[in-house]
Amino acid sequence: MPKLVALIGAGSDYTQPTNHIFKRVIAGDIETVQERLVGALKKMGYRVVSEQPLVARRERQASACSFDVLKCVKSLTIDLTAINSTSTLATFDSEIINSLVTKGDRQTIEREAEAIIALATARLAEPVCALCGMNNSSESHFCRGCGASVEMSEPSELEVLRLTSGARPAHQFLVLGFVSALFFAALAMFLILFTGKSPKVGLSVLAAGEVFATLCFLYGIRRLHRTLNPARIEDEVVSLDPPRELRPATTTALTPHAANRSVTEGTTELLIPRESERVAVPVGAHEVDTAEIG
Repeated sequence: MPKLVALIGAGSDYTQPTNHIFKRVIAGDIETVQERLVGALKKMGYRVVSEQPLVARRERQASACSFDVLKCVKSLTIDLTAINSTSTLATFDSEIINSLVTKGDRQTIEREAEAIIALATARLAEPVCALCGMNNSSESHFCRGCGASVEMSEPSELEVLRLTSGARPAHQFLVLGFVSALFFAALAMFLILFTGKSPKVGLSVLAAGEVFATLCFLYGIRRLHRTLNPARIEDEVVSLDPPRELRPATTTALTPHAANRSVTEGTTELLIPRESERVAVPVGAHEVDTAEIG
């Protein structure tokens, strides 16, 4: 069967990576899926360096110390296998340089793959305009009938990915703060009760630990707040003076034209003056000899 392998990497070499393998079915044949994946990868911030095989790389390098698992992905291998003429099986193999990968981190990686698939399979425009019902092509930006925008909105998978990738590090910082508070409290109690050292040593360790735990809590809450309430650029509202009423210019040479008047009525009005414009012309009496008629 024909296959296509896509390597998405950060260009860094690390030892003992963790692999996460999962499969998804994409509608379309391999050639169509390949072409759409190239565009989807570019929209997701990847730089495509080769198409045979499809190779894309991020500008940034992978980091093994980040709480965001998407920043720890070293490479993503996509193996495309044709199921039939209308569907393709995609096998994703993510190579992660961080060995501490949790179940939530694996779900975040899958959400990114689903967002790439959604961008690759989404239509560019609605086929039917919601305002006038005109049929438009899939590449149209505006309706041919009324001119309204018919572009499709971003797939919901992108919003799911944003929420997942933002909430996951926040959750990890909150857990880290909770565990740190318990650990340093237990360590301080041990130093005070079982080591025979001055209580000041235990209290100092407890204070330092509580400060660290509080900072983790605050950062986790701040990260969660920014994820749930993303900063949006509000449109600037410019107050303008209300436009002055436009009055039609008065002309004496032309008579006002009534609406919904036929061509015959307008022509008759031009040829026959109106009652207000008619002038009475006196006609003198003339004597007529009618004797010959009899």
